[in-house]
Amino acid sequence: MIRDDFKPVVMSFEELSKHFENFTQELSNKREDTKGTYTRALREFLRWFSIDKKFRFLVEDVQRYRDYLTHTKKLSPVSVSTYLTALRRFCEYLKAVGVIEKNPAKRIPGNKRPSSHSREFLTWEEIDMLLSSVERKDEAGYRDYAMMKMMLGCGMSELELSNADVGDLKVVNNQYIIYVQGKGKDVKDEVVPVPDDVVKALHDYFAVRSKRQAVEPSQPMFVSLGPKNMGERLTNKGIRIIISEYLEKSGVKKGRKRRLTPYSLKHTAAMIMVENGATPEELKKRLRLGSIETAMIYFRQKGKLGKPPQKQGAIQLPLL
Repeated sequence: MIRDDFKPVVMSFEELSKHFENFTQELSNKREDTKGTYTRALREFLRWFSIDKKFRFLVEDVQRYRDYLTHTKKLSPVSVSTYLTALRRFCEYLKAVGVIEKNPAKRIPGNKRPSSHSREFLTWEEIDMLLSSVERKDEAGYRDYAMMKMMLGCGMSELELSNADVGDLKVVNNQYIIYVQGKGKDVKDEVVPVPDDVVKALHDYFAVRSKRQAVEPSQPMFVSLGPKNMGERLTNKGIRIIISEYLEKSGVKKGRKRRLTPYSLKHTAAMIMVENGATPEELKKRLRLGSIETAMIYFRQKGKLGKPPQKQGAIQLPLL
């Protein structure tokens, strides 16, 4: 166990909760997804704090919390790192307002990142099963099919789909592209090529949608069809729920409920690129990955997609 010379700070749960509320107000200038991540992570810390009853803002206390996340909660290394980052930012806030002298969370690193992703990807057979489960007989079906095509063909996440507007899709040098606003970004500054089969899925969706209301460039690319929020931007959570239902309905989960999620479609897009001969640098750029090391995780799993389909309309991933 790591020892330290930090001055212990005794704090009641009520006092900690008040500081937490003040901290979340300080996050008002942050993106909603960032604020949500910190809030969820720190609520877990508050729950543990009330049970632990020994936390005094010492390095050894933070290490005990990390052990709890790892061994009791059994969170993935990535999740543990996320929770510790939130605690680190919270402690930095407490230091800034004079509650503690030093930030003990800075001394405790996150867990070592895995050599493979915690979320699995789909094989070619499973991709076909998933897409075939979408019934394109109404606007919802065409929308959902287009979203899946975007995730598989452009490597887009739920958040990126939610942020997308109709006008973000453009033609440059005879190639369709989409300007993407990724995680942690405030502007749409990532250029992603859009394969022909994805363009067709989008145009089919827009054609059906236009029967209800004219489709304008300023409108969200994917809209809700619920009675209370008809035509409004489909949220990140809403997209996740829709794709999760299709993963279940299509039968591709096969007992992989926790490891096969909507984000697995982005992992699948990365694996398709690897199978098609992309370099680590191309994969990093194309999928908006944080590092070459992250890209290399996909190359270690090359060959696991199975036999690619030969039929028309197969997933394509062109490079700029």
